[in-house]
Amino acid sequence: SSNASKVDSTDASSLMLGSRHVLRGLCDGDLVLDRRSCRIVDDASCLERLLKSKKKLCDTSLFDLFLDTESRQRFLQFLNTEDENSTGTAIPRGLRVSLQGTDGPVSMDLFHTRIPEGTTGNDYCLLAMKEDPEQKAPPDAAPGSIPRNAFASAPSQTRTQSSSETEIVNAYE
Repeated sequence: SSNASKVDSTDASSLMLGSRHVLRGLCDGDLVLDRRSCRIVDDASCLERLLKSKKKLCDTSLFDLFLDTESRQRFLQFLNTEDENSTGTAIPRGLRVSLQGTDGPVSMDLFHTRIPEGTTGNDYCLLAMKEDPEQKAPPDAAPGSIPRNAFASAPSQTRTQSSSETEIVNAYE
């Protein structure tokens, strides 16, 4: 039974590490969460980067980052809702949340999957995070810069003249 428990534990660890490696290529971050206490169990560097947090978040409660009680309740319901389709072919459920970042609220989509308990008895889940791209304004163009498609087609120029002023209008497709 000792060997069987070591194999189960190794399989669960390999599965989690493989899943985290894949998620890091698809999402903006991931973390392992204890479903019972909502405590961040493992490395939280991805979440720290998204929130621009200087504080280490490992071994802290994810609840401390939510803005209000209603958001915490929705998150608990999200964690405790089991997928109707257990075959893994359905699109994972997501939840849009706002967490408190250093510079203010940070909006992101969360996705989760349970990690097999094996023989450890822990109820962990892997939480994937995707930052909301619409929450940040696009950067301003540098002074004097030319639009990328300015050379895609030749501009048509129109000259208009009224009284003593001259105006040139460039139109691009």
